[in-house]
Amino acid sequence: MGETKCGVHTEMVSGRRVAERVVFGGFPLAVLFATIVASIHAGSFAVDFDSVLPEIRGLAHGTSPYVAGRLVGGGHYLWSIFAGLILSPLAWLPHPLGDSVFTLVQVVSLGASLWFLDVRDWRVYGVVLAWPATVNSVQTANLTLPTCALLALAWHERDRSRCGVWAGIAVALKLFAWPMLVWICATRRWKALGWALLVQVVGILVALPYISLSHYIDFERGVADAFQRDSLTLQAVLEEHGLSHRLAFEITLLLGLVVLALGRRDLGACAVAALILTPVAWLHYFDLLLMPLGVWRSAFWIWLAPLLLVIAPGEGNGAPWQAIGTLSIAAAAVVLGRSFRTVSSAQPDSAISPVGAA
Repeated sequence: MGETKCGVHTEMVSGRRVAERVVFGGFPLAVLFATIVASIHAGSFAVDFDSVLPEIRGLAHGTSPYVAGRLVGGGHYLWSIFAGLILSPLAWLPHPLGDSVFTLVQVVSLGASLWFLDVRDWRVYGVVLAWPATVNSVQTANLTLPTCALLALAWHERDRSRCGVWAGIAVALKLFAWPMLVWICATRRWKALGWALLVQVVGILVALPYISLSHYIDFERGVADAFQRDSLTLQAVLEEHGLSHRLAFEITLLLGLVVLALGRRDLGACAVAALILTPVAWLHYFDLLLMPLGVWRSAFWIWLAPLLLVIAPGEGNGAPWQAIGTLSIAAAAVVLGRSFRTVSSAQPDSAISPVGAA
């Protein structure tokens, strides 16, 4: 009788493991594969990377990629010169090869991000791979996941001054990550801050042959004016519901700065502040949610919440209910992720920052 019960229990455990592998391993891979195949047939594979290839190649000839007249009409370049120069080797590869390599970079960046955040539950890797934000990042091939990987690496090496190098490169690639520099400063990592600021200086210096600092600031303002109302941001939602542009901006700015001030010694909170304060955000920006969930060691079931972002549009902010729903899901994931945490035996909770702030 005892042997029979033991056999049944073993079969149940084995069945559960198989089910987990199918749900958290096979299904995400199938979704990603189907999305890539569909995007190839639709001509939208690595569309973000493809759209900036001419401008990246033009950098070799000293041509500025920033043309304000292209912002509304398409074919615009919104990446930094620093990012363009780093990716220039890929831009000169044969078209399908360059797209494939940078798409592979997206997947590797995702895995590296979770690994550097000390996430060891393999199911989380499958879940995050299936996030709509991740699928969008991989399909379009942009800078969000590489930026996440660099920020996660900075967190992983937070006890070393070179963490400032990785955080600095992340900000130089994608400016919306700038609140991470506040975290470095607030936790008194002064050497790391010095390295981070040095990287910013390098980013500015390599851009100067192409555009002056004042013209770049004007260009960024033009980007905000052109895309702000079509973004998945709190400001855009408030404006759609009747608030003036100024009032919506002030409310969003106040909320973002409050989150940043209260959580300045918490890299997860700084990542949340970055999402609130960015003037332009699309679906793939919400891959940044892996930062707070990873830093806070959120319970496994919390990682399932961003799957609901399937309601978010792949481009723009869609209908009002889609924008509201997207922000609500992201906010719920943040609140729940901060409230329900699983402490890893490999990473004690006291290691969140040297000053004891979580």
